[in-house]
Amino acid sequence: MWLASIPQVFMWIWFAARSNAVMWMSAANPSIITGGLVGEPKDAIHDLMQPELLPKTLYIKEPNEAFKTILEKTKLAAISYPLICKPNRGERGRKVAKIDNEADFRQYANDIKVDYLIQEFIDLPNEAAVMVYYMPDSDEQGIISVTDKVFLHVVGNGHDSLLGLMQQNLRALLVLDSLKKRFQHRLQEVLPEGAVLQLEPIGNHSRGTGFYDGSRFITPEMIQCFADITRNIEGVYFARYDLKYDTVENLQAGRVKVLELNGVGADPAHVYDPKISIFKKYAVIYQQFKIIFKIAKANNKKGVPYMNLSEWFKHWKMIKTYNKLMED
Repeated sequence: MWLASIPQVFMWIWFAARSNAVMWMSAANPSIITGGLVGEPKDAIHDLMQPELLPKTLYIKEPNEAFKTILEKTKLAAISYPLICKPNRGERGRKVAKIDNEADFRQYANDIKVDYLIQEFIDLPNEAAVMVYYMPDSDEQGIISVTDKVFLHVVGNGHDSLLGLMQQNLRALLVLDSLKKRFQHRLQEVLPEGAVLQLEPIGNHSRGTGFYDGSRFITPEMIQCFADITRNIEGVYFARYDLKYDTVENLQAGRVKVLELNGVGADPAHVYDPKISIFKKYAVIYQQFKIIFKIAKANNKKGVPYMNLSEWFKHWKMIKTYNKLMED
């Protein structure tokens, strides 16, 4: 991670010098705190978006709210099992859980110490991330990145146990302890030849999901559709949509369900494709920074201020406290 990130420090300094502002990225998305660099509240972003794009979502502001009340609210929101619970300010899949029953729901509600979201589970077969932008002062628009996500899974061979298949899978090995706990009653099960078992329902790199270059999906129609979706979100010019879809045609037409909108802090996640060299990764990140810089500069000329360091340190302190609570 540090090897991948070091050049970004120099890129940041370069554009900060040109902006005369350390927090130059913040002006790219005026409606999102820090522009979406880190710690942005998901509920506030959802409030900006068209409801039909989103899963049914319930915001739990007080983590110590009575579980009976949470259950009642969940039923009123027409959210049924399985459902997804996630911290309102979490990132990289931390504390995100697929909940299949009331006992697990109660356990999550009892354990979580920060505000969180309850969402319906979107049961569509494919997941992707689409990074899109448009300029506030011109017709320029585009898609920087499409990431095709492949969930962590194993394929049976008719003789190895589930544990053996996990141990043979390099991605599964990185999260083997959590997988052994989740599948503790099936570890000695032998999957029939060709049978596919999904090990992780959360499409995050830290959960073993494979990220692959999906640029083959990009069409002029897709660029226009996602730019239009973004134009309908006030004060957002740069976004990465983590989403689910059923067919490539519907993806290209913007007929998707958006799981999350991430701002300027999002990675163009297709660069984690093993076929993409680290130098190509640096080039894509530089392109991303350059586009964000142009957007932020144009917005700043229109009167959007850059976040000052006092505001940033206050926000960062809050995020550190939040993350500590989340991990306790």
